[in-house]
Amino acid sequence: MEYTDDYKPKITIADVEYDSYLLQLHREIVSNKIAEDRDSPNPFRATIIEDNVKTVINDTNDLHYALKHFEKKIELGIYDYVIVGDPHVIGYNYDTLQSMCGDIKYYTKLIKTKDWIICTININDNNKLIIENNKLVVI
Repeated sequence: MEYTDDYKPKITIADVEYDSYLLQLHREIVSNKIAEDRDSPNPFRATIIEDNVKTVINDTNDLHYALKHFEKKIELGIYDYVIVGDPHVIGYNYDTLQSMCGDIKYYTKLIKTKDWIICTININDNNKLIIENNKLVVI
């Protein structure tokens, strides 16, 4: 599917649920060691503050659309780095996800866990995700 501004996918996560999913994604990023957590363990940690990276939940039924949307935001200079989390893992096999990332202009890494699909955009192997003082940053 080609990305166009006219197409709007179906919203599958309500606004009132978004923050809860975002908190779950931040915990997933820490528990799967996607980011190096330099803070002391805290089971009551709130949502992580973002520095130069935007963390978002795909709240639609179209992950590819979300990836292309944030690719464009990077291209326009709105964001430097993006992490897209999708809690709807059923229906996406690894090959489908890999091909979905294949037409993204920026380095894209895919992590699939039991509960999440996490795509990092424009964060390559020379970068490092760090959480320090409750702030997520790419260095």
